[in-house]
Amino acid sequence: MHPGTFAEITPDKPAVVMHTSGQSLSYAELDRLSLQVGGLLRTCGVGVGGHLAFQVHNSPEFFELLWGAHRSGVIYTAISTRLGAEETAYIVRDCGATVVAVSADLHEGLSLLTGAVADVPHRFAIGAAGAVGAVGAAGDRAGWAPWAESVAAQPAVSLDSPSGDDMLYSSGTTGRPKGITRDLTGATVDDADALTRLCQLAFGFDQ
Repeated sequence: MHPGTFAEITPDKPAVVMHTSGQSLSYAELDRLSLQVGGLLRTCGVGVGGHLAFQVHNSPEFFELLWGAHRSGVIYTAISTRLGAEETAYIVRDCGATVVAVSADLHEGLSLLTGAVADVPHRFAIGAAGAVGAVGAAGDRAGWAPWAESVAAQPAVSLDSPSGDDMLYSSGTTGRPKGITRDLTGATVDDADALTRLCQLAFGFDQ
């Protein structure tokens, strides 16, 4: 099951509603955005089994990132916004991400994180519009492309890919956080997972 499944049936029904901000995305919007994110990942050279890392506030962008990765066969790591720049950079490097997306107001406007992830080929600032800042200025976003504009430039084209998956990290209480992931199974986003099949059987769900 994925946003496109419900976009065909109830395109205008809210798929995401943020309680605090009131922001929302319909199933049709989330479907389109997730396809555009998948396209952006391909444009950045992230193929099936490649890695994406993101650190975002509770926002609609979280869902477009997650579903964009799932629909393009990409393994993704969601990083807690409570982590500092050094901890964040460690996870980004350790998971092997070649694309990282971070809320623009974190780490003092990304200035504390920029140097630590300078070797990541593609860096995006979520919530930043227009051109990036200049190196050296406090709170700058040098080297970070604006997320919304980058996504909007991509066509909403379905990718014939297996479903992506998440890479989770332990808390690191006995040392550095450790990544935990699984090999991709080859299943697509159209294939119901075990929990969905169980609910369909137990409760008669047909979607």
